[in-house]
Amino acid sequence: MKAIAQLHTQPLSEKLGQQVMNLDNVSILDLDKELIINLFRFHGVLLFRGFETDVETFTKFTNY
Repeated sequence: MKAIAQLHTQPLSEKLGQQVMNLDNVSILDLDKELIINLFRFHGVLLFRGFETDVETFTKFTNY
């Protein structure tokens, strides 16, 4: 069973968005997909910081 990475977030601005930060050096694919979807629905904009990805990895992430 794959472990789910702890999610570190902070506001992107006072009115909109959330930053998702990679403080634990994890793969973007190890994030809890339901939590990411819920954050996106609530905040409208997510900015991912510190995740090392390429087109293939990000495509896989967005196709959850």
